[in-house]
Amino acid sequence: MNLEERTLEIILFILGALFILASLFLTYKQDRDTDINTNSDFEDSTADYLYLNKELKKREQRLSELLANLNNGLDNALNGLEIKQEKLDNSSTKETYSNFSNALNSRLNVVEDSDLSVEKLNSAQAQKSDSTLATESSQQTENSSITEEVESESKEDKYHQIAELSAQGLDYTQIAKRLNLGQREVELILKFDDRGDK
Repeated sequence: MNLEERTLEIILFILGALFILASLFLTYKQDRDTDINTNSDFEDSTADYLYLNKELKKREQRLSELLANLNNGLDNALNGLEIKQEKLDNSSTKETYSNFSNALNSRLNVVEDSDLSVEKLNSAQAQKSDSTLATESSQQTENSSITEEVESESKEDKYHQIAELSAQGLDYTQIAKRLNLGQREVELILKFDDRGDK
């Protein structure tokens, strides 16, 4: 190996060592920059977290104050309503009592007056009832005999009408519709009429 080759090997060795040192230096620098960026990101995240936490606490405090004010307002409103209700109850109870008492007194006066009137009417009616009883019983007897005669005439008319319509060839349903009777009633009347003919 000659000197040139040897020198060339040494130069190549030195260059290789330089490349290794340069790559180590660059790797070290990159790791350090990454650590710095990571630290700054961490610091930024921490700052953001602290800011958000502070804002949340402010909002929580505001909400607590609003809720307390709302509760106080509702309590005051309820107390005011209860006081007004008590006043209304007291005044309406007194007013209702006086109205009821006045109405009761007027009703009692009316009842007393009507009791006197009823006694007078009862005595007058007792005198009239003796004379009218005889008249009413004779009228009832006359009315019942007239009613019986009308009913028997209307039954006979109904039987004759059913018989005539049946003779014309109409069936039970048609006869019932024309005379406003039930179909079974017409059927029974015609069956009894047929038995009477036989």
